[in-house]
Amino acid sequence: MKIRAGKFKKPGITVKEMTIAAGSAMKSGFYTEAIWILSAIMETRLKKMIIITEGKNPGAAYGLEQHLKRIKLLQSREQYSLLKSHFPSGLINSLRSWKNNRNIMMKDMLEMHVSWERKERQAKHGIALLKELNKAFRKYKLALYAPVPGKSPDQEVQVSENITKTETLEIPVTPKPLSG
Repeated sequence: MKIRAGKFKKPGITVKEMTIAAGSAMKSGFYTEAIWILSAIMETRLKKMIIITEGKNPGAAYGLEQHLKRIKLLQSREQYSLLKSHFPSGLINSLRSWKNNRNIMMKDMLEMHVSWERKERQAKHGIALLKELNKAFRKYKLALYAPVPGKSPDQEVQVSENITKTETLEIPVTPKPLSG
């Protein structure tokens, strides 16, 4: 794989690769595996949303529930109104409900047989929620990075002709002799 100069590929699995793995698991009938992969994708999406919004990484110790709580908290703050308008709070409740059902199903697997239909239903519901989460994530990112109306990025900024010496940021540079 060629990598452009100045770029590096992060180690680990990308969301696209995880989505393909979840699809393969679903087609093969490995619903439990698909559920856990979907859960990891949802967690990654929510973490990325927190990073974009706050500008800081919540850390590796955070799980799906903590991410949902954090998004809900950010939505309640006035400065993150864009998040509230593009990420429906009903989606947070649906994700939390799906996560709770996933946990109940996993506990039931320890004590009794869980039907394939129940696993399949949980996995399909997870796919539907992931699609909704991805749609909300894209809308939020587009709204967040959209250019401000009335300003074009190529627009020149008018600068005063009378710039004083204290306003300039020029630092004198003395060339170093070449050593050979």
